[in-house]
Amino acid sequence: MKMLKTNKKKVILILLLCIVVACIYFVFDPVTNKYFPGCIFYKLTGLFCPGCGTQRSLHSLLTGNIIAAVHANILLVFCLPFLMVYYAIQTINFIRPLTNIKINIVNQVWFIYLCALVVVYYWIARNVPVLEAGFLAPH
Repeated sequence: MKMLKTNKKKVILILLLCIVVACIYFVFDPVTNKYFPGCIFYKLTGLFCPGCGTQRSLHSLLTGNIIAAVHANILLVFCLPFLMVYYAIQTINFIRPLTNIKINIVNQVWFIYLCALVVVYYWIARNVPVLEAGFLAPH
């Protein structure tokens, strides 16, 4: 019983941390604020990684500018709603174990491989301007 209370405290702390991070990205623009870290992969190679533009995209989403968010990182804009629903269900299942809502697709090996394949394809495509995939590069 004590372990369950400790785990619930951890979940609450993680949720509070997410809220604090969201507030920081809502208030401060990563483009104009020098305290946000840049992408190390981009600095070393000059190529965009799948995460390039994520900070700007998150700021744009939180401030309601969906078009700017899509231009910064379309993969985040597409995946974020699914991730939020998944983690909300996981949190509900953890806090109230009797609800036990299941999402079976996430535990399938093929789904994990598919997600990895999408990320790798996105990584490659956003660095190929010739194939009209230049729109995937963060703007």
